[in-house]
Amino acid sequence: MSLAVVVPVVLALCGLAVLVIVVGPSRRIRAERRLDPDTEAALLLGEDPDQLSDEDSVDTADAADPSLPDGRRDR
Repeated sequence: MSLAVVVPVVLALCGLAVLVIVVGPSRRIRAERRLDPDTEAALLLGEDPDQLSDEDSVDTADAADPSLPDGRRDR
């Protein structure tokens, strides 16, 4: 096989691979339900949204505790 035949075949296969990688997942992603804005923000910040909801309930309980100054925990 000559180089004039191999190069276009390889380029066509690479182009096809790029299309499969880009177009294939995009259809599934568009079909998914959107995330809650708070969950999306937590994920973008690199935080675990499940742990945030647990911490929020702890912070709320600590805010009501009169033994802590100004309702804040030491961090």
